[in-house]
Amino acid sequence: MPIGCKVCIKGPPMYTFIDKLVEIVLPRMKEWHGVPMSSGDGDGNIAMGFPASALSLFPDIEGNYDSFPLMTGFDVIFNTTAYTDYEARSLLSGFQIPFNERKRRNKL
Repeated sequence: MPIGCKVCIKGPPMYTFIDKLVEIVLPRMKEWHGVPMSSGDGDGNIAMGFPASALSLFPDIEGNYDSFPLMTGFDVIFNTTAYTDYEARSLLSGFQIPFNERKRRNKL
């Protein structure tokens, strides 16, 4: 049965997750060029989505990845105390999260 879940990480585990994301997962993703500049909601929250294959890049999961028959992608939403997307991007840049300034072309 398909399910969905939401996890809110705060405190030291949050910093551990961000560290693994920036130091291990993002550099190992081949076709990832950074968080799009359009990913903010206008209120200082930044979101990014990942394919299911990104789960296998986390060291906590890669050993057990094959034991799950169907994996789906996941989203990460950074809820910050910033008031604007610019402030949120500045904050996340301090954590070494890269942003992509290129604009995507719409394929017709």
